[in-house]
Amino acid sequence: MDNPIRVIVDGTSLGFGAESGVGRAGIFRVAQGLLAEALRRRDLDVHVAAIDSYFGEIQLSRYERRPGAALGPHRVQAWYHPTVPRDESIALLDGAALAGEASLEGRRAMAMLTLMNRVARPAATVGPFDVYHSLRHALAPAERVSARARVLFVHDLIPLLFPELSGDGFATALRGILGSVDVARDWIICASECTRSDLCRRLAIDPARVFVTPLAADGALFHPVDDPGPIRRIRHRYGIGDRPYLLSVSTIEPRKNLAHLIRCFSRLVRDPTVDDGLRLVLAGATGWKAAGVFQAFEGAPAIRERVIFTGYVPDDDLAGLYSGADAFVYPSRYEGFGLPVLEAMRCGVPVVTSTGGALPEVVGQAALLVDPDDADGLVQAMRVARRDVALATAGRARAAGFTWARTVDLTVAAYRFMLSRSDRLLA
Repeated sequence: MDNPIRVIVDGTSLGFGAESGVGRAGIFRVAQGLLAEALRRRDLDVHVAAIDSYFGEIQLSRYERRPGAALGPHRVQAWYHPTVPRDESIALLDGAALAGEASLEGRRAMAMLTLMNRVARPAATVGPFDVYHSLRHALAPAERVSARARVLFVHDLIPLLFPELSGDGFATALRGILGSVDVARDWIICASECTRSDLCRRLAIDPARVFVTPLAADGALFHPVDDPGPIRRIRHRYGIGDRPYLLSVSTIEPRKNLAHLIRCFSRLVRDPTVDDGLRLVLAGATGWKAAGVFQAFEGAPAIRERVIFTGYVPDDDLAGLYSGADAFVYPSRYEGFGLPVLEAMRCGVPVVTSTGGALPEVVGQAALLVDPDDADGLVQAMRVARRDVALATAGRARAAGFTWARTVDLTVAAYRFMLSRSDRLLA
């Protein structure tokens, strides 16, 4: 066996997902799933650091305290504060989280952390490594991280393609991240061919320097729940009761097209042939520019009692919530991959989704696809997908082909290609 590839991964995204809410969305799941598998591999020698900032360093320290999250000897310190011990920084962040960042105490704590972040200093040069892989954040200068090959994971280009659907500052941040790439020497990995195509149209980079490694849904978290007891408890916990329900799981923000879903659901339940008390469950934390979703809800008084906003749902509840649904509906306007549809298919629920971005690439023939603007099509798809056993079976078979082991296999193959090219340049 060849010597393992020595890799430094910027795992800042793990830290930002240490607490519940928006931070534990897709980017966090990618970091968690990819690293968990990579750390098990004998052909990789993986080290993890929060290279982006001291604030990320503290967040990653908090993540390590979670059960099962210990990075142990794989952790590399990338930042330090010259006067404040790390434990004090963590305690300050804990206090801000406990008080709530909107409270006076929380704002004071965050202001202090912001100041500390500016004063903090990078640790000595990290490396040398074979590969430096950032899972989201900008690549650090070469003198900061010493590696033969540098690679950036690009999740999507949505803030540039649809700035009106993205949070304030997202487009500027993404331009900065892409601007850190030396297109002549660095490499990029994307989660889908769709994102690869978007990237190659926007960035003057040789397509041969851009790889695709599809993502996965963790089978330990996402699986069919056949026992009615846990599902009954989930229904009670989120106020669903005994009524059948359609489910959508996402951050509440305009790109997910939830206002359109609410309006289409209102049309669906006006049909007496399907009106069996059906509910629509919208699970996820509130994100940015969410007013339109709540306006659509307020504008449909006849269905207010039928639409349930659960807020953030912890991991342990997701499999039961998915499994109890008649169908999973995800009419997103555009996705760079679309992890929730894979999660739903793993749980054995029929899926209705859109033709936006990479979603057709992910679901293949195992879901009903509708144009994100087609109201008639979405109403009809929701009607026919409910409890469709054949569709659910096809979804489970499709999702079984997406594993983190496969993702890491493809990533290792990409690393080996990058290093072979690097060796050729150095020879």
